[in-house]
Amino acid sequence: MTLPEVEKTKSPKIETVELTQTTAKVAPPLTMNLPIMANVADTPIQQPVFSAPSMDSTPLPSLGPMTMGIKDVDQPPELLKYIQPQMPIAGRKYKDGGKVLLRLIVEANGLVSQVNVVESNPAKVFDDSAIQAARKWRFKPAILSGEAVKVFVDVPINFKVN
Repeated sequence: MTLPEVEKTKSPKIETVELTQTTAKVAPPLTMNLPIMANVADTPIQQPVFSAPSMDSTPLPSLGPMTMGIKDVDQPPELLKYIQPQMPIAGRKYKDGGKVLLRLIVEANGLVSQVNVVESNPAKVFDDSAIQAARKWRFKPAILSGEAVKVFVDVPINFKVN
Protein backbone atom coordinates (compact mmCIF):
# COMPACT_ATOMS: atom_id res chain seq x y z
CA MET A 1 0.00 0.00 0.00
CA THR A 2 1.39 3.32 -0.96
CA LEU A 3 0.56 6.59 0.63
CA PRO A 4 -0.42 9.51 -1.53
CA GLU A 5 2.16 12.15 -1.91
CA VAL A 6 1.74 15.25 0.15
CA GLU A 7 1.80 18.45 -1.81
CA LYS A 8 4.60 20.69 -0.91
CA THR A 9 3.42 24.12 0.10
CA LYS A 10 5.24 26.98 -1.39
CA SER A 11 6.75 29.32 1.14
CA PRO A 12 5.90 32.95 0.59
CA LYS A 13 8.55 35.00 -1.05
CA ILE A 14 9.79 37.92 1.05
CA GLU A 15 10.21 41.07 -0.92
CA THR A 16 12.40 43.96 0.00
CA VAL A 17 10.74 47.37 0.00
CA GLU A 18 12.65 50.57 -0.18
CA LEU A 19 11.44 53.53 1.83
CA THR A 20 11.53 56.90 0.20
CA GLN A 21 10.88 60.27 1.76
CA THR A 22 8.09 62.38 0.41
CA THR A 23 6.96 65.82 1.36
CA ALA A 24 3.37 66.91 1.54
CA LYS A 25 2.21 70.13 0.12
CA VAL A 26 0.27 72.27 2.60
CA ALA A 27 -2.39 74.61 1.37
CA PRO A 28 -1.99 78.21 2.47
CA PRO A 29 -4.28 79.31 5.33
CA LEU A 30 -7.59 80.81 4.41
CA THR A 31 -7.90 84.49 4.93
CA MET A 32 -11.19 86.22 5.18
CA ASN A 33 -11.83 89.87 5.32
CA LEU A 34 -14.56 90.41 7.90
CA PRO A 35 -16.00 93.88 8.30
CA ILE A 36 -15.16 95.47 11.62
CA MET A 37 -18.29 96.53 13.39
CA ALA A 38 -16.92 99.52 15.23
CA ASN A 39 -20.25 100.58 16.64
CA VAL A 40 -20.82 97.29 18.47
CA ALA A 41 -17.24 96.48 19.41
CA ASP A 42 -16.56 99.87 20.96
CA THR A 43 -19.76 100.08 23.00
CA PRO A 44 -19.15 99.41 26.71
CA ILE A 45 -21.22 96.62 28.24
CA GLN A 46 -23.84 97.91 30.61
CA GLN A 47 -24.48 95.65 33.54
CA PRO A 48 -27.79 95.93 35.35
CA VAL A 49 -27.60 97.31 38.85
CA PHE A 50 -29.49 95.34 41.48
CA SER A 51 -30.29 96.93 44.78
CA ALA A 52 -30.93 94.77 47.81
CA PRO A 53 -34.10 95.65 49.72
CA SER A 54 -33.65 97.00 53.18
CA MET A 55 -34.71 94.49 55.83
CA ASP A 56 -35.27 97.20 58.43
CA SER A 57 -38.73 98.24 57.24
CA THR A 58 -39.82 95.06 55.47
CA PRO A 59 -41.66 92.56 57.65
CA LEU A 60 -40.77 88.91 57.10
CA PRO A 61 -43.54 86.70 55.71
CA SER A 62 -45.40 84.60 58.22
CA LEU A 63 -44.73 80.91 57.78
CA GLY A 64 -47.48 79.90 60.16
CA PRO A 65 -47.14 77.74 63.22
CA MET A 66 -44.66 74.90 62.93
CA THR A 67 -45.77 71.36 63.62
CA MET A 68 -43.46 69.64 66.10
CA GLY A 69 -43.19 66.14 67.45
CA ILE A 70 -43.94 65.34 71.07
CA LYS A 71 -40.20 65.04 71.76
CA ASP A 72 -39.76 68.71 70.79
CA VAL A 73 -42.10 70.14 73.43
CA ASP A 74 -41.86 70.64 77.16
CA GLN A 75 -45.16 68.88 77.86
CA PRO A 76 -46.81 66.45 75.38
CA PRO A 77 -50.54 66.60 74.70
CA GLU A 78 -52.83 64.68 77.08
CA LEU A 79 -55.88 62.79 75.87
CA LEU A 80 -59.01 64.25 77.51
CA LYS A 81 -61.81 62.68 75.46
CA TYR A 82 -61.41 59.19 73.95
CA ILE A 83 -63.92 57.64 71.54
CA GLN A 84 -63.56 53.86 71.07
CA PRO A 85 -63.19 52.84 67.40
CA GLN A 86 -66.01 50.59 66.17
CA MET A 87 -65.19 47.10 64.92
CA PRO A 88 -65.90 47.10 61.16
CA ILE A 89 -68.01 44.22 59.81
CA ALA A 90 -65.22 43.27 57.38
CA GLY A 91 -62.77 43.13 60.30
CA ARG A 92 -64.69 40.44 62.19
CA LYS A 93 -63.38 37.70 59.92
CA TYR A 94 -59.81 38.38 61.07
CA LYS A 95 -59.51 36.22 64.19
CA ASP A 96 -56.15 37.80 65.11
CA GLY A 97 -57.65 41.28 64.90
CA GLY A 98 -55.67 44.13 63.42
CA LYS A 99 -53.53 47.15 64.09
CA VAL A 100 -53.59 50.69 62.70
CA LEU A 101 -50.90 53.29 63.34
CA LEU A 102 -52.28 56.82 62.98
CA ARG A 103 -50.46 60.13 62.82
CA LEU A 104 -52.58 62.90 64.32
CA ILE A 105 -52.05 66.63 64.09
CA VAL A 106 -53.18 68.06 67.44
CA GLU A 107 -53.74 71.80 67.22
CA ALA A 108 -52.87 74.32 69.92
CA ASN A 109 -56.55 74.29 70.97
CA GLY A 110 -56.51 70.49 71.53
CA LEU A 111 -58.58 69.53 68.48
CA VAL A 112 -57.44 66.89 66.00
CA SER A 113 -57.13 68.66 62.64
CA GLN A 114 -55.62 65.90 60.55
CA VAL A 115 -55.47 62.10 60.69
CA ASN A 116 -53.28 59.96 58.43
CA VAL A 117 -52.72 56.22 58.39
CA VAL A 118 -49.00 55.48 58.70
CA GLU A 119 -49.42 51.69 58.51
CA SER A 120 -52.11 49.11 58.99
CA ASN A 121 -52.34 45.34 59.20
CA PRO A 122 -54.38 43.99 57.48
CA ALA A 123 -54.27 46.87 55.02
CA LYS A 124 -57.34 49.12 54.75
CA VAL A 125 -59.64 46.89 56.82
CA PHE A 126 -59.66 48.88 60.07
CA ASP A 127 -58.43 52.24 58.70
CA ASP A 128 -61.76 54.09 58.32
CA SER A 129 -63.01 53.07 61.74
CA ALA A 130 -59.78 54.23 63.40
CA ILE A 131 -59.80 57.56 61.52
CA GLN A 132 -63.45 58.32 62.37
CA ALA A 133 -62.84 57.73 66.08
CA ALA A 134 -59.57 59.71 66.20
CA ARG A 135 -61.22 62.79 64.63
CA LYS A 136 -63.51 62.97 67.70
CA TRP A 137 -60.73 62.81 70.29
CA ARG A 138 -59.89 65.91 72.34
CA PHE A 139 -56.54 66.72 73.92
CA LYS A 140 -55.04 69.06 76.44
CA PRO A 141 -52.59 70.82 74.08
CA ALA A 142 -48.83 70.36 74.08
CA ILE A 143 -46.82 73.08 75.83
CA LEU A 144 -43.56 74.67 74.67
CA SER A 145 -42.06 77.56 76.67
CA GLY A 146 -45.36 78.11 78.45
CA GLU A 147 -47.47 78.32 75.25
CA ALA A 148 -49.82 75.80 73.64
CA VAL A 149 -48.41 74.55 70.33
CA LYS A 150 -49.43 72.34 67.42
CA VAL A 151 -47.82 68.86 67.40
CA PHE A 152 -48.03 65.56 65.60
CA VAL A 153 -48.60 62.37 67.56
CA ASP A 154 -48.33 58.75 66.38
CA VAL A 155 -51.04 56.60 67.98
CA PRO A 156 -51.31 52.80 67.61
CA ILE A 157 -54.82 51.32 67.74
CA ASN A 158 -55.28 47.58 68.24
CA PHE A 159 -58.47 45.85 67.17
CA LYS A 160 -59.37 42.56 68.86
CA VAL A 161 -62.08 40.17 67.73
CA ASN A 162 -64.20 38.73 70.58
